[in-house]
Amino acid sequence: MRLLFDVLDRQTANELAHPEQTIAFLSRSTGVPTDVWTKALPRLEWGVHYPLTNDVIAAQQATADLAYRSSIIPKQVNVKDVIVNIR
Repeated sequence: MRLLFDVLDRQTANELAHPEQTIAFLSRSTGVPTDVWTKALPRLEWGVHYPLTNDVIAAQQATADLAYRSSIIPKQVNVKDVIVNIR
């Protein structure tokens, strides 16, 4: 797992180093106009971050709770129970 996340982290760094290419790719892949990606890309938190911080875990739990309350997922999830600890 660590190797996979390290590769993803390097790929993300490469994409952020070439924002014009990344914006064009994202626009083609999603159908979202390039001017939207041009504004959004610098605002997004990109990359692989581990270990997960308590703030990240709390945000993920809030998202899971909302998905459950909205009937998007069928059962409640405790995020702390499904985190993979990567060292």
